[in-house]
Amino acid sequence: TECFEAGIQTFALLFTRWMDTNEWSHPTMVTLAKHAMNGVGWLHSSQISGLRHGRLMSPGPRTFYAIEQLNYYVWRYATTQKLIPNTDRSNDYRNAFAITEDGKPPTIGWWVAVFCGQITPKDIDLRASFFTPEQATTVSRNWAT
Repeated sequence: TECFEAGIQTFALLFTRWMDTNEWSHPTMVTLAKHAMNGVGWLHSSQISGLRHGRLMSPGPRTFYAIEQLNYYVWRYATTQKLIPNTDRSNDYRNAFAITEDGKPPTIGWWVAVFCGQITPKDIDLRASFFTPEQATTVSRNWAT
């Protein structure tokens, strides 16, 4: 349906904003999600690509659970400086930007509802320009290295 298609695109914007703000590459996000899940690798690079580009039409519950857990631990780090489990440094999440809803990390159900077009995120304006041209140049340069 139209609502579902819009949800996939909203999720793609949200997911991309989250990754880009934290300056995560696919391998970095896979590794951090695995650490957040106590060594369980339920988030893969191909899923990340599909979510970022709005092409993954039916991610499973494990994907959403891995995303929810990683986001929770990033939020916890941002608010308490407590590291993501099984990590010994914060270099990969030094910016510590977590997606929130009413200031708290959302539940797995929220992530699914955004993906399905049932909820629009409130705490982040996905329509607003995110990077200045200078920041975009820096981010692009960093991704190229």
